[in-house]
Amino acid sequence: MAPGTIRLSVVSGVMSGLEGVYDTKKRITVGRVRVNKFQLKADTVSSKHAVIAHADGRWFITDCDSSNGTSVNGISVIPGTPVELKDGDTLIVGVGSDNIVKVKIETQGAVDVHVQNDSIVKKSALSTLTVKQWIEEEMERLSAETEALAEAVLRGLAESAEQVKKDACSNAGVD
Repeated sequence: MAPGTIRLSVVSGVMSGLEGVYDTKKRITVGRVRVNKFQLKADTVSSKHAVIAHADGRWFITDCDSSNGTSVNGISVIPGTPVELKDGDTLIVGVGSDNIVKVKIETQGAVDVHVQNDSIVKKSALSTLTVKQWIEEEMERLSAETEALAEAVLRGLAESAEQVKKDACSNAGVD
């Protein structure tokens, strides 16, 4: 699993063995019907039961006012109130059922920003950078991406201008 990903594994119930791995860009809908990214076909699961989303470097689950509720480590989730998920948590989707889902969160290489010796640092599995160094690196990366994008746009404009010129000349009978 890549850093920041979450794995949901059904360990009991009618969907036992079902697994899904999702990255931080995905909003994971959980429910009984096919449109959900993590579909649990069980009578105790609502059609749109819950949503799992990534925010501020953490994963959260929110119950969508489901009929039978959701619990995290045996504690009921209040509908509409996000609850943070941790690696190793146990979810019950449809409280009172045997739909038990284990959570695995990959955090290796995750970024942690904190204060150390009066300077803020970005800490990863590979290095520690000051905020200034990190900003400089990000600006270099963004500058290179912007430059490449600008070059592509200019090439496209030049090609379009050349095509317009050719079209105008051929319509006027000039070669």
